[in-house]
Amino acid sequence: MGFFKFSGTGSWNSPYVGDVSGPASAVQTEDGKITLSIDFQSVETAAHLAMNVINLPMREDSQLLIRNKKGHSLQTSSFQLLTMNVPFADERKNNCTMTGWAPSVDVSYFGKPTAAKTAVYMLTNLAFFGDTPRDRRIGKDRYESIATLFFEVAGYNFELIPVQKHHEACVDAVRTRSTRHTADLRVSVSEGSIETQIKVLDDLVGEICTLLSLGMGNRVSWIARNILGDRDRLIHTARRHGVTSPFVPLPVIGGYAGYSIAPSDLRALIYAGLPRLRHWNARLATSVGEHPLTDATRLATDARQETVFLQARTLAAITSLEILASRLASIDKQEYIIARPKFKQVRQHLRTTFESLPEGALGSSQISDMMLKIPELNRRSALSTLGNLVRAAGLNPDVEGIRTYLRIRNSLVHTGDYKPNIAIRVQEQHWFIIHFVDRVLLGLLNYKGNYLPANTRSNQAPFPA
Repeated sequence: MGFFKFSGTGSWNSPYVGDVSGPASAVQTEDGKITLSIDFQSVETAAHLAMNVINLPMREDSQLLIRNKKGHSLQTSSFQLLTMNVPFADERKNNCTMTGWAPSVDVSYFGKPTAAKTAVYMLTNLAFFGDTPRDRRIGKDRYESIATLFFEVAGYNFELIPVQKHHEACVDAVRTRSTRHTADLRVSVSEGSIETQIKVLDDLVGEICTLLSLGMGNRVSWIARNILGDRDRLIHTARRHGVTSPFVPLPVIGGYAGYSIAPSDLRALIYAGLPRLRHWNARLATSVGEHPLTDATRLATDARQETVFLQARTLAAITSLEILASRLASIDKQEYIIARPKFKQVRQHLRTTFESLPEGALGSSQISDMMLKIPELNRRSALSTLGNLVRAAGLNPDVEGIRTYLRIRNSLVHTGDYKPNIAIRVQEQHWFIIHFVDRVLLGLLNYKGNYLPANTRSNQAPFPA
């Protein structure tokens, strides 16, 4: 079923055969996925495209434009060809269909961009309670009472609004293990360049979604942005091929009346978390990963999904802290016990010692294998680097807890399974890891409020405790 659909006459400029045109459509489903198609009347053109299809997806300038009878237009950021239906078997039917996707599509309606008043972002998989009651019109002379939630960040006033039948949408998403559009995030835009503001707002809403994802234990993503003018007239919509995930009822700070986030906890997460998210992303950034805390949060969130083996989910959660601990150790120059130039002398001394052993004690290949492991002697222990991360999160390092975490981690990394013969039952070791990771991430974000301990999965508790 199409969550959004746009159809009309399409045109696509191929780098190989020139213009391709014909009936075209764009469909976005509620999980954010965008599918595009265009029909055209040339088997010869299709054959030429099919032979070069491997080169097409990499062309960022390959755009599909669709216009409908109302004068509205849709344009893709880049059209990436997926499949081609070419009827070679029946020469009487020369109608060809080309299907692809795009990272995003933009649709322009009536009105000028300078008349923009409001931006509305469609969010997935967010269950929450508002604290500001108001009536919403749902038809002619029909209204419903809802509760929205206001907050202000970065100079913008946001209103979080539940969709119609919000609770039912969340319950259905949980039941079907699917993604649902459950909330809208509305924000007023100021006068001036709407293009500049939208870039800022897109980034800001992305950061808010990262925080909400951690709170919900699900990927909360924005999959569409509507620009409204006077009297909420639709001017422009952008549809994003978003990275979403199924709704799993395993919240981190939810649990209030089911799995919804209470207003005070949601605000506490956003107000405290946004500056800290930016701080840690900037401090730990490298040329390889510019947003390490965001990446770690997504990994930890994905670890709660029920779509892969439990061991793989536990490793995803562990990896989230490995990213942060290693980055922090590198930046604080705590990776090595002694300076690397000085340790080279130690390595040379060890080689000399090995080679001076009685004949037959060690062979040359054995010495070479040992020397490959020697550099690890100079790396600080995982107990040390993880302890530093826990302290950076403002938590008191529980040495025995960290040791248990590392026993489970080492067993999974080296054997692919959980650690036997420890106090925690095998089936509960996953939740021990998840609880440990949750606390570190909430601490890094300076969150103070209620949370749901993953190791007990029962009642809410204050954080930090």
